[in-house]
Amino acid sequence: MNTVHVIGVGLGYSDLTQKHHDIISRADVLAGGKRHLSWFRKHPARKREITAPVDDVISDIRSWMTNRQVVVLASGDPLFYGIGETLADRIGTERVRIHPNVSVMAEAFARIGRTWKDAAVVSLHGRKQNTEKLVSAIDRGGPVFVFTDPANTPETIARIALDRHASGIRICVAERLGEPEERIRWLQRAEDAADCMEPNAVILLPETIRKSGAAAPGNHDDAFVHDKGMITKQDVRAVSLSRLGLTAGSVLWDLGAGSGSVGIEAAAVLTNGRVAAVEKDPDRVAAIRENIRRFGADNVAVYHLNLPEGMDNLPDPDRVFAGGGGKNLPEILGKAAERLKSGGRIVVNAVVMETLAAARAALEQAGMSCDVLSVQVNKGKPMPGGIRFCADNPVFVLCALKPGENRDAAESGEESAPPPVRFVGAGPGDPALITVKGQKALREADLVVYAGSLVPEAVLAWANPSAERKSSAGLHLEAITDLMAAAYREKKRVVRLHSGDPSLYGAIAEQMNRLEEKKVPFSVIPGVTSAFAAAAALLTEYTVPEKTQTLILTRAAGRTPVPESEDLKSLAAHGAAMVIYLSAGLADRVETDLCHGYGRDAPVAVVHRASRPDQLIFRTTAGNLAKTLSENDIRSTALIIAGPALDENRGIENASKLYDRSFSHGCRKADQ
Repeated sequence: MNTVHVIGVGLGYSDLTQKHHDIISRADVLAGGKRHLSWFRKHPARKREITAPVDDVISDIRSWMTNRQVVVLASGDPLFYGIGETLADRIGTERVRIHPNVSVMAEAFARIGRTWKDAAVVSLHGRKQNTEKLVSAIDRGGPVFVFTDPANTPETIARIALDRHASGIRICVAERLGEPEERIRWLQRAEDAADCMEPNAVILLPETIRKSGAAAPGNHDDAFVHDKGMITKQDVRAVSLSRLGLTAGSVLWDLGAGSGSVGIEAAAVLTNGRVAAVEKDPDRVAAIRENIRRFGADNVAVYHLNLPEGMDNLPDPDRVFAGGGGKNLPEILGKAAERLKSGGRIVVNAVVMETLAAARAALEQAGMSCDVLSVQVNKGKPMPGGIRFCADNPVFVLCALKPGENRDAAESGEESAPPPVRFVGAGPGDPALITVKGQKALREADLVVYAGSLVPEAVLAWANPSAERKSSAGLHLEAITDLMAAAYREKKRVVRLHSGDPSLYGAIAEQMNRLEEKKVPFSVIPGVTSAFAAAAALLTEYTVPEKTQTLILTRAAGRTPVPESEDLKSLAAHGAAMVIYLSAGLADRVETDLCHGYGRDAPVAVVHRASRPDQLIFRTTAGNLAKTLSENDIRSTALIIAGPALDENRGIENASKLYDRSFSHGCRKADQ
């Protein structure tokens, strides 16, 4: 019995990948909606339109799959409110292979430039109206995505939402996504949705406390969820925030965050910055998350850490606030001072002299200048004849400044210019092979524009959780550079993440030219290119003494031509070590050129997805290259390696002079 392949078609034909087309080309039966099947009118497969009742469709698929290859075309992503789950349940997960794609929800949120990681999903498609579930989703306070149908229309959903939150909710309707007539509209009234085109979907964005300005410093302690009074009190909080000297683009560490009150109020000031709220107690972590939701502080990221462990994973700070003591406080402050940017500030609240003394000693040892305030609030209490004042316990506010070039800007409150756009090499795929400098850039970034078809998700794990991530796979050059330039002007930290090393087949020259035209500065952080990951996988050295001392990195001419003097046949004639990029799909042409330069029996290696978990290595000869690639269905993401290094660096007779005992150099004299 054959496996049924269920292919998500995303929003339309253009979302199908080459892998999807390869599977479809082998189908004996194609099942799908009428629109999906119309894309493959010339395909010889039998067509089965998916219509109600779905039981009949599944029965047909069961009978056909015994001796035919059945491929099902499903809208969006098959496992996200799609037919994929039904087929897996009814036919068996071991007999169904799901091929995911972009969901309508992901695409809709992408269109409005908002994250959907915290969104609630309500599906009314093919269901009776579920007002209770929809209202519950709205009341939770985050974004809500609603799947609609002709009975549960955007107008109906808008009426429910506006009846619940008349002035506190924004309503977006996404109509015919992916089609030429696609339309995105923001509604002011439910009646505005009366003429919506089908299919459509609705996004509800409840307004939050933060958007109304109530998250600014000065909220009453009771506005926050907190654990038994573990909160920086309102008046002390205001003084501490003042001493931090926040600017719009700052990164703030809130260490020992407790309820998160300091970080959340700071977030209202950090319009282009962000807060890392760090707490070890799980109940307090939950309280911080609830307070973030209450205040809509979506630029606050929560880290559940027992400091000082895990501090390396935080973005470099401009400001640090520490609201408590503990035996590890000096070590924590020492590490924070080391990571703190020049001109940055650290503010510590202490309630006992011993904590104050330990914190001050640690910060002065780190080279920071310190001053101390004693804050004691006297609150009026009513008396029969007037008001008497009752004193709260005093709190010591320790303020430390790190010397540096931007000290004057920090003290005056002026905003410094954002850092340049950083082109970062992600390495060949193994997330551990990105450089430490590249990791640091990702942790600091507010926006990561990454090569979506090449950079693995595992590498993106280095990015700050609150950073916006945008794949460039579907963008043209102007769109990419406009996106980066706009973010830079908003004083955001921007990383352009390329696979391998950006200087090699990274197309960064054209991007840098456009940025120069827009007067946007940039820098480059190099990465490990896949040629060197492939050498590691092959346990080989490209440069063998007295055999070859030259390594050629090149590609075959395809849709993008190469200079005539650099065609593959000419380069192969040198007989040097050669690594060929971007050419697995041109195997016949590459084989002919390699045979001409190295001979049909010359050793050739292919490394597919070098350094990744699914890495594959094939050793063959120049004359069998095309056959090897075809038999193993290798068409992309592979390097072809040729040259003397493949069979000469084991048991070689001529070793290098570097470690020859009879050879003298500046660091060692030869043995006599």
